[in-house]
Amino acid sequence: MSNIQVSHSVSTDNARSESNVVVNPFNPNQIVGGSKKFSNPHTYQFTIATYYSTDGGYHWNDSAALPLLAGWAGVSDPALAWDNQNNCYLAALPFDAAFAIKGIAIYKSTDGGATWGNPVLVHASGGDDKQWAIGDPSSGNVYAAWDDGSTLRFARTTNHGANWKGTTGSPAAGAALANDSFAPEMAINASGHLYIFWSVRMAGTIKFVKSIDGGGSFSAPQIAVSGMTDLETVLPQTDGWAHLPGGMFRVLTIVTCSVGRNNEIMVAWADGREVDSSANHVSRVYYRRSVDGGASWLGSPSGDPLLGGASIAETMHHFHPQIINRPNTDQVGCTFYEFGPKTGGQLLIDTMMSYSLNNGGLFGAPTLVTDQPWNPLTDAPWSHGDANVHFIGDYFGLDASNIGFYPFWTDTRTGIQEIFTAIVHPLTKSLAKDIKDAKEHKEIIPEKHWYKERLPEKIHFKEKDKEKDIYEDFGQKMMTEVIDPLQRGIDERFHALEAKIRDIEKHVRKGDVFISKKERPDVGSEVVKRSNRKARGKRKP
Repeated sequence: MSNIQVSHSVSTDNARSESNVVVNPFNPNQIVGGSKKFSNPHTYQFTIATYYSTDGGYHWNDSAALPLLAGWAGVSDPALAWDNQNNCYLAALPFDAAFAIKGIAIYKSTDGGATWGNPVLVHASGGDDKQWAIGDPSSGNVYAAWDDGSTLRFARTTNHGANWKGTTGSPAAGAALANDSFAPEMAINASGHLYIFWSVRMAGTIKFVKSIDGGGSFSAPQIAVSGMTDLETVLPQTDGWAHLPGGMFRVLTIVTCSVGRNNEIMVAWADGREVDSSANHVSRVYYRRSVDGGASWLGSPSGDPLLGGASIAETMHHFHPQIINRPNTDQVGCTFYEFGPKTGGQLLIDTMMSYSLNNGGLFGAPTLVTDQPWNPLTDAPWSHGDANVHFIGDYFGLDASNIGFYPFWTDTRTGIQEIFTAIVHPLTKSLAKDIKDAKEHKEIIPEKHWYKERLPEKIHFKEKDKEKDIYEDFGQKMMTEVIDPLQRGIDERFHALEAKIRDIEKHVRKGDVFISKKERPDVGSEVVKRSNRKARGKRKP
C-alpha cells in the first residue's frame, strides 16, 4: 500500500523515532503526530517534534518548535490527545542538560497542532516517565497517566486545560493509583469509562484500574493477565538492554490496550514465551480480551497468540504492538514491527497490521503496511550514548478514524530515520474484489474511490442511469448496506444475464446478427435483430 513520508530531515543528526499520533474525533481531516527528533544521535541529544495534517493524513506539515521553560534542554516521550473543542494536548517529559527529569509537562494547541502554547508543569519528580494521554470525546475531559518510579500517577483536566487535578480523594495532579506500574496506557469506552493498564515489569503480570466517574475515583487494581513472558527476561542483553537475536536496538514489553464499541476490552503485548527449533526465544504478539468491561477475561490467563494459527517463520520476530478500535465499528487493528531476514537475507523491519472485524474475537493473518522494509542499523541513535545499544523507539503510533487506520512508524528508507504513515482499511481488498466482479459481470460501475486505500464517507454507485448514495458506518453497516445488497443485486443480474445469454444463443443458432444503435444510428432506440436469411427475403423483427 502507499506509504506517506511525514518528516523530512536534512541531516542524519535529525533521526526520528518513538512516535504517537491522534486523529481529531470531530474532524478526521485533522491529525497530529509527534516523535523524538535528535540533534546528536551519538550523544542521545533530542527533543520532541510534532507534525500536523489537515487533509486526513495525505499531506503533513512540521509544527512550530515546542517552547521550553528555563533550564529545560528538551522534552521526551510524546503522548497526544484531543478534547471535544478541537484542542490538542501533548504530555511531555522535560529534562535538563544533564538529562535530569523535571516532571510531567502539558502543552496545548488550539490550531490543530500547528503551534503550541507554553507548557504547564503539572507534576515535578525526577522519577516521572512513560506518560500516556487520552481524551474523552463525550465529556471533553483529557487524562494523563505516568510512572513515578513504580508509582502509577494520574492527572486530568475537566475544563479544557485551564487547570489539572487528580482524583476527588487526592485532588493534586499526580494522584497515586498503584505502586507497581510500568508504562501505563489508557482507553475509554463509549460510556466514558476510563481504563488504565500497565505491566508489572518482569513479573509476568498486567493490571488495570477503572473509573466510571470521569477520573474522580478508581477501582482497586485488578489482574488482567498473569504468567506472560516479558522480553527482558528471556532475550539476550547488551549493557543491560534486551535486544532481539541479530539486532542491536533495545526492546521492551510494553502494554497496549483498546476498547470495543460495546463492553469489549483488549490488552496486547510482545511476549517471549515461544521458542524456535534451536530453543531460542522469539517475540510474538499476545493478547487477552474481556467482553464484560473487565469483570472477567477470556482465554488463557497468560494470554493467547493474537495471530492465532497464522503461520509465522521462526526467524521473524513481532514486537512493539499497538492496538486500537476503529470508531463506531466492530473493527480492531493491531500494528507491530516484524524483524528478520528479508531482502537478500538482511535483517530488516516491516510494519505489519492484523485486523479483527468482530471486536477482537478473531484477528486475521497480518498484512504488510510498509511498501519496502527498512534497516534498523541505518542512522540509528545510540541509546543514552552507548554505541552497543541502538534506539528505534520503545513504541510507535497508531490511531483510527472513519477514514481508516493510521500506523505511524520509524523508517530509514531515505538513509535517515524518518516518520512514515499510511492510510489502511481492512476491507479494501475484499471490497475491491466484490466491486471488480460486479463491474465485470453485472454492469455495476463503481467510482474510482473504490480503488483508493481511503474509502470516503460517501460512496457513489451507478446502476445504468440510476444513482444512489450509500452513507456508511464501515463495519456492520458496510456488510448490511453494501455487501449484502450488492450480492443480492449480483445474483439477480446473473440470472437475468443467463436468460439473455440463452436468448442470444438461440439467435446465433439461427444465424441472426445484432446491429447496435452505435453502429446504425438510423435504427433509432431499438436494438434490431437481423437474420442472414435477409438474402432470401426473410426478416425477423
